[in-house]
Amino acid sequence: MTPICSFILSLAAWTVIALSMQRHHADFVATEWPATKLRAWRIAGWLLLIASAVPCWLHWSPSVAIAAWLGLLTLSAITLGLSLTYLPKHMLKIFQ
Repeated sequence: MTPICSFILSLAAWTVIALSMQRHHADFVATEWPATKLRAWRIAGWLLLIASAVPCWLHWSPSVAIAAWLGLLTLSAITLGLSLTYLPKHMLKIFQ
């Protein structure tokens, strides 16, 4: 359960960070947001990334938790990247 929770949090974090970037935001959201709102989303994404480390930290020893967390960050980033590359129409439906 711990890896799943951490994976979902990190996937959400990467999604929020991607949407806070001007380029990716324009691809998926029709309206343009002010810079302050994009900055708030970026901060929220980084906070979610930090929060994704907590389940690993609570479940394993620090050395294993860091390795597992970095592996889950990598897996979630690859998942999001491949989803945006090969399933853009499906991802567009999710975001709108």
